[in-house]
Amino acid sequence: MLGVIPTENSFEFNGKNYLQTYGVAMGTKTAVSLVNIFMAEIETNLIQQNDTKPREWKRYIDDVFSLWDCKRNEVDRFIEQANTFHPTIKFTAEISENEITFLNTVMFKGEKFIEKSILDIKTHYKPTETFQYTHFTSVPKQHLKSALQSLNDASKHAGIRRNI
Repeated sequence: MLGVIPTENSFEFNGKNYLQTYGVAMGTKTAVSLVNIFMAEIETNLIQQNDTKPREWKRYIDDVFSLWDCKRNEVDRFIEQANTFHPTIKFTAEISENEITFLNTVMFKGEKFIEKSILDIKTHYKPTETFQYTHFTSVPKQHLKSALQSLNDASKHAGIRRNI
């Protein structure tokens, strides 16, 4: 079954049916698991086969946060080698000495870094963020009740119990 999922993804766009024959379709239930397995294999081989290794390497699905204690050209060489592991997987890097955005957070060298070598974290807001939200009373009550019921049902499956 796992062999079928990445090769038999059909979808509709603008009224036409298409068949995606390569890669995992976003939104399928198995996509995250398959991507994690695939990327774990690539990153394990990459790190084992490279002389230069990151001090820290943390991955969330296909986004990586890494810390290095080597020269910039060694990091560049690591990225070049990473880009040879698979024809459709390309690593890019945002490199900074002081702060970096990762998964809607900004990690930066603040007071804690000066005192204890610990990075500070703050929330990253995209330039398009307007902080405008739909008011609770503007949603028809039936839709709200249905949404809350769905959350309640999902929480039961996750081992969480709340009364709505």
